[in-house]
This record gives sequence, C-alpha cells and structure tokens, in this order.
Amino acid sequence: DWDAFWNADVPSLTNCFRHSILVFVPCAFLWIACIFNCLRTKYDRSDNFQPKPAPSPWTLLTIAKLMLTSTLIICTSAEAVYLLYQENLPYAHIAKVYYLSVSFRLFTFILVMFLQYKQKKEGEMNSYTLSIFWILFSVCNFFTSPFFNALRTNLDDVIDPIVFIFGVITFTMIVAETALSFFTDPQYGLFWDAERDEFLIEHQPLLSRLLFSWPNRLIWYGYRNLFDADNLDPLGPKKRAAYVYQRFYNQWSQEENIAKTLLEDEGTHKSKCCRREPSLLRAILKAMWPWVLAAAFMEIIYNFISLAPPVILE
Repeated sequence: DWDAFWNADVPSLTNCFRHSILVFVPCAFLWIACIFNCLRTKYDRSDNFQPKPAPSPWTLLTIAKLMLTSTLIICTSAEAVYLLYQENLPYAHIAKVYYLSVSFRLFTFILVMFLQYKQKKEGEMNSYTLSIFWILFSVCNFFTSPFFNALRTNLDDVIDPIVFIFGVITFTMIVAETALSFFTDPQYGLFWDAERDEFLIEHQPLLSRLLFSWPNRLIWYGYRNLFDADNLDPLGPKKRAAYVYQRFYNQWSQEENIAKTLLEDEGTHKSKCCRREPSLLRAILKAMWPWVLAAAFMEIIYNFISLAPPVILE
C-alpha cells in the first residue's frame, strides 16, 4: 500500500514491505557479494600462484560468532516449523510473505555459517563483506522486530507471543553479531610477524578502515624510522605501479602481436578487411577492467543517491 507510506501524514511501513523488501535487501547483498568474491578469488589464484593459507586457531571471538550464527539458524528453523504448525490450524491464516522472510533468513544464515568457518579455515582475520551485511541487516531487521512494534502507537501486530519471542531472539543475536564484526581476532603467534603484519590494511577492523585510523601507526613508524621501498609490506605488490605497469605491458604486447599477425595475414591473403592497429584503449580496459568496473559502479551509486531524494520528494 503506497498510500500508507508515501501519501500519508504519518508514514507507516506495512507488514508486507517489512517482511519482504527489508529482509530481501541485506540477504541479496550478501549473496551477490559472495559471488563477486568467489570470482575475484578464482581470478587472482589463476593469475598468480598462491600457497594454501594456514588455518587460524580457535579464539573466543570466532567461537562466539559461530555460536551466535548457530542460534540464528536454530531460531529461524523453529520459527519456520511454528509457522507450518499454525498453517494447519483451522482458524489461523499465515501470509506467504512470512514464509518468504523465513526462507531468505534461513538460507542466508547458513551461508554466513559457511563464510565464517571458511574465514577461520583460511586464516583471515576480517571479513568486511560480513561486517557490512550485519550492519545492513541489523538496521533493516529493526523494522521487522518486535521492538519496532513496541515503539508504535498500536500493538496490533504483536499478537502471537511465540513469534514475539522469536523476533526478540533474532534481533538480539543480529545486534550481537554486528558488534562482534567490528573487532578482529587477536594476533596469534604461530603466523604473526609483528614487523610485517601489524601495518597491513587487511588485518585492520572495519571501523579502523572506515575512520582511516589504521594509518596512524604506519605514519608514526615512518616518522621514527626510514622506509625501504623494497621492504614496505603495507604496500603490497598489487598496490604498486610496477604491478599495474606489468599488467598493462602484457596486454599491450598481446595487442601488438595480434596486429602483427593480422598484418602478416593481410600480406598473404591480400585483404584489408582485417587490418587494424594496436588499440591502446583495449589494452587499458583488459589490464584494468576491475578498477574501471568498480569506479563505474561507485559512480552509478553516487548518481542514484544524488538523484533519488528529489524524485522521492516530488
């Protein structure tokens, strides 16, 4: 009901919107981000050989995250069973949107469990995809939780005490997961190199990266010590100009070879239809397409955020 939200003096979110869109958006974000991460990992490993990472030890933070996710899976499964039980009662009618909401959440929490275990197995200290997902999910889930119904003037939606309990547990666990996602596991001595890993951006928590507080130690270290360009670990190989130049040079060499081959074929077949010069633009796009695609995607998001408010206000 668009009139209940857009054309009302006091906008109200309908149950259909709260249990469909506000659940689907964070879940879709996580699934899409996982697909992109899998493609990027496969592309990076095929482009450059990397040794198999060592698993990180079990820590209280890792165990707490897995326990919270297990609780979410159990609670969501119990909610699904309860909805199916209510559907079989003669006087009860459960809208289909509640089944969709439970299904989205259940499969997404299972995916989260897999990603958290994969993070531990591969020795990763952070998962920024999961951190952003938990932040987005906690904001969206607030409007589907019983706490939102408690803040409204009428409590007509709070009918079933069992569903109310499931909602409270789910929202509490999601908020706890969001809080834990801001922290990283402590540095473990078996794989930890203080002189090297302390300044790596991959080992910084999400808030440190968002607030740009992680370079403080690097700046202070550079102020007191002399940096060596060949031993500057925070600036990884892929962040240096030599790496980008090598990618471009490989693509440019391919363009020159293709043009040379076509030129030789032209002399053999006496045809000018396939003649072309090496393309600088094609070489740049082939070498730097991930950065070009990311910049275009961010530009689209910026334009959407800039143009959406005037359109909505009209």
